[in-house]
Amino acid sequence: MGGRGIVVLEGGLQTTVQDWPGRRGMQAKGFFPAGAMDHFAHRAANLLVGNDASAATLEVTLGNVAFRLESDATVAVCGAEAEMTLDGKAVHVWESRRAPAGAELRIGIAPGPGFRLYVAFSGGVDVPV
Repeated sequence: MGGRGIVVLEGGLQTTVQDWPGRRGMQAKGFFPAGAMDHFAHRAANLLVGNDASAATLEVTLGNVAFRLESDATVAVCGAEAEMTLDGKAVHVWESRRAPAGAELRIGIAPGPGFRLYVAFSGGVDVPV
């Protein structure tokens, strides 16, 4: 998030940072292509918050995560259906919401079909690579 940050309150079963298209063209050097498993949902979440479609997102497997924003941001979650709240108010997948600093985003279990969700924050997810 460009130095602004989030606090992970609950990490869920597996939450990773993913980009798209991953590491294409690196297999000869021993790298698996990686990247987002559901590239459509990944790219859609980014576009909903105004990021480049290839920017990094949080790939959440099965849900059950919670984050607190350290600064104002636009947030979108795309992918599998799951119950979500932003500061205690219900929000939906495939929509973006403006969130103030201190807001808590909670994502429940994704009951299927599908079980991956992509969380995008305006400004992206900045991690060392």
